[in-house]
Amino acid sequence: MSPLYSAVAADASTTPPADGFVPTPGMLTLQHLAAAGVLVPMLSDEYFGLHQARIGESRNNTQYGDAQPPGSPLPRFRDNDQLYIAPLSLTHELPAGSGANFVRLAVAGTKAYGDPASALENDGTTQRAALQFLHAPTPDRIYGVGLTYLKYDFDNLFNRDPLGSHARVDYRAWGLQLLFAQDFAGPLAAFARAEYLKGESQFSLTQNIAPGVTIPIHYSGQNDDRLYLESQLVGTWDSRNTSWIPATWVLHPVLGATFQRDFVATATTNVGSRIGGAVGSTEDYGLVFGKVVFEKSAAFSPALQVTPRFTLGVEHEYVDDLDRYVSEPTALVSGIGLGLSRFGQRLDIDYTRRDGLDNRRDISSLVVALSLAF
Repeated sequence: MSPLYSAVAADASTTPPADGFVPTPGMLTLQHLAAAGVLVPMLSDEYFGLHQARIGESRNNTQYGDAQPPGSPLPRFRDNDQLYIAPLSLTHELPAGSGANFVRLAVAGTKAYGDPASALENDGTTQRAALQFLHAPTPDRIYGVGLTYLKYDFDNLFNRDPLGSHARVDYRAWGLQLLFAQDFAGPLAAFARAEYLKGESQFSLTQNIAPGVTIPIHYSGQNDDRLYLESQLVGTWDSRNTSWIPATWVLHPVLGATFQRDFVATATTNVGSRIGGAVGSTEDYGLVFGKVVFEKSAAFSPALQVTPRFTLGVEHEYVDDLDRYVSEPTALVSGIGLGLSRFGQRLDIDYTRRDGLDNRRDISSLVVALSLAF
């Protein structure tokens, strides 16, 4: 074991078992970066998924609103969504001449329900997968590269239409992602991730113009590529920094920013019309956010660890090209969660709300995530 890894092992907050157990470099890396507050959010798709949900829903709202007859009163647009998310990740430590190497497989399924009281209701499912290779030259730094896949299928229900017209949007994409995290000297760490997706959309509209009379409109093969960027700066305060924090708890203040640009091509429908992006050939969306995460620290131990956590913060959209019908730039974020862990095996249950300050967009999500390391 290198001197740096030996130093981390000596500095572990809880002594490993004394029956000959020696933690591997990979165990020390995961424990160190998790304690610094950057490992879990770097590997999480929380904000990536939030981007896809908001952009997709706003794109549908824009196209539906623009299609309303001139002079007619606009329908009621409001985003009030419930998301149920189930991620599973498997991380395996590989042999390494120095440092630590990992291969990680992550899959996640999401079920989304829109607002039945809104003019346009978006219900659907999302599947996401990533195969990643991670290298940690030292326990306080990690690099990663991954191959990703994204699939979603959404039904758009026109709740104001007495004839029951509806539409469907499907998307498939392959992507490449890069990841980096660093724990700096002192109570500060950061991570960054970038991903480019090469994808295609297809669309079908069942337009009922009279009972039993339908005009089907559809297209496929519309190129829809996406560039996603994210970075977070994470602090770590505990009883050594602030006297009011209990000895077994830690406070993580977080500052972060995201950006996504979609590159949308033009497609031809079955009736010969040309369909492009909702606002042009590119669509931009980005967030800045600040929050605090207060959680019970998990000991480096084979014993079962129970770690509750609480989150409170604010998110602000600094750019949103698709806010024509739902403009809600600022939201309050609140969450509660519970982690159950034993070394590298972890089950997390989290409930999070994002409540728009103008009461035009509310999103609640329930996440049950299982992470296994071996």
